[in-house]
Amino acid sequence: GGEEFEAEQIILASGSVPASIPVPGADRPGVLNSDGVLALEECPESVVIIGGGVIGVEFATLFRDLGKPVTIVEMLPSILYGNDPDVCRTITELLTDKGVSIHTGAKVLEIRDGLTCVFEQDGQTLTAEGAVVVLAAGRRPDTAGLGLEAAGVETERGFVTVDDELRTSVPHIYAIGDITGRQQLAHTATAQGIVAAHNAAGGHRRMDYSAVPGCIYTTPEIACVGLTEEKAKEAGHTVRTGRFSVSGNGRALAVACPDGFAKVVADADTGKVLGCHVVAPCATEFISEAVLAIRHGLTVEELGETIHAHPTVSEVLMEAAHDVEGLCCHKL
Repeated sequence: GGEEFEAEQIILASGSVPASIPVPGADRPGVLNSDGVLALEECPESVVIIGGGVIGVEFATLFRDLGKPVTIVEMLPSILYGNDPDVCRTITELLTDKGVSIHTGAKVLEIRDGLTCVFEQDGQTLTAEGAVVVLAAGRRPDTAGLGLEAAGVETERGFVTVDDELRTSVPHIYAIGDITGRQQLAHTATAQGIVAAHNAAGGHRRMDYSAVPGCIYTTPEIACVGLTEEKAKEAGHTVRTGRFSVSGNGRALAVACPDGFAKVVADADTGKVLGCHVVAPCATEFISEAVLAIRHGLTVEELGETIHAHPTVSEVLMEAAHDVEGLCCHKL
């Protein structure tokens, strides 16, 4: 009963769906994926979250801010693993101070009756019980029923293979967003859509992933772009960093949000900004400044010389840029 359309160019943008976790008991009532959490009509009295990535940590923040007991069970060595270690350490401390119970390096064994999550950590078998259990395992491409194989569109691990112009293996078919597996972020999908539409209309734009901001909506917010200090060193850069504490920012103090920091990673030889990592109120609002700096090869001197309105939280980036050169006059 579906409709048929014909076109010279096609852009695939079918998005993603929550990924599943092969854990015994994951199909019990009260075990929810991220879509299920968003469909809740009442706030659960307690929550166990399996997965300490972006989705898991955002939900942990939400429910804890609502006053509910929260436990995170994460298999990797830290929550938000892969982000700057200072970011991971800071948000772990802040969530712990709020009362979130965090178990890392933990392997989930099963989910029992009564919504009890059984997991192994440091050779011990432990349990965590909640009114709901949230499976925060990320998302997978939603390509079922598209007929990709019949159309000759190549995939890898379920994701649609595209080049930098967003073309698939079939020249007149493009793909954007989560199904490409590049970066599962809404703003990345939007940027890809603009590039794909331009090229479908006869242009030749290429997608640039070198400066895409990653935003995590915790309290305070997390926003990062570019390389971490470790990744910059692995890429062959001689690295210098600057750091400024949010507790030294007047606007943050005025709104009673003194936790967090800004960190700027720069090339020691050229001074170019390589990465910025921020834990601060409104961090997601001003990370675009760092995106612009990295995208256009600005130096820490240029970033530091940019006059920032006062009082604003964005001043922490300017102060961190000053600190790279040892010139931060407001550092605590």
